[in-house]
Amino acid sequence: MSGHCPSCGADVEGTWQACPLCRVGLVAASTGTPDAAEVTPATQAAPEAFPAAPLRFHRRKLRRLLIVASVAVVVASFPVQLALPDLVGPVRTVWLSVATLWLVVLATATRRRNVGSLVVWLVVLLSLAAAAWDLVTGGPAWATTWAIPAICTSANLALGIVIWVVRLDPAEHLAKLALVLLFGLVPGLFVIFGWVSVALPSLVCVGFSLALLALTIVLRRRELGQALHRRLQV
Repeated sequence: MSGHCPSCGADVEGTWQACPLCRVGLVAASTGTPDAAEVTPATQAAPEAFPAAPLRFHRRKLRRLLIVASVAVVVASFPVQLALPDLVGPVRTVWLSVATLWLVVLATATRRRNVGSLVVWLVVLLSLAAAAWDLVTGGPAWATTWAIPAICTSANLALGIVIWVVRLDPAEHLAKLALVLLFGLVPGLFVIFGWVSVALPSLVCVGFSLALLALTIVLRRRELGQALHRRLQV
């Protein structure tokens, strides 16, 4: 199976639906229909012209950053508890944040395809578990006030670690930034609709998301420019 890219003029072999160079949809190559005698297993299943490259990152560096970030989350929880003695479920919130951090980093560092949907599902499932805990215990709004903002902040911290350590395709940077924006927006909506008893955790999540977006744009502007060039064909 082969195709022709109308944008760059490349002839692509394999099962690609879009050009691996400029991401434009391929058109069928007009090579004619081969005779029955000419149909061979190689003709029926042509090898991929551009096999997927493995993700490249330093496992030791990634593990070190994860440990440092986890310790930072635990240490930061102590002054928060001192400042807010009536904090509901501090242990649950801290460990939920650390678990989110590790799960998102490991998921994005070991999986090439559908990473965004996997991260979204992880965050959604953890958030639903926190909401279910509120329903079972009948306590105050721990999920919307503390748990979900902590989950979203930890997920964004994990995405920042992945962007910094793992060598991603430029298009992946755009996808990660979209997730950062999404996870920062949700707690902000909780504040707007009055679903929180304390606004600080949600505001911290929104502020951290904006800071991470700005930092990524500054540090990865070349990769983001390449991704936009591919997407917009400018």
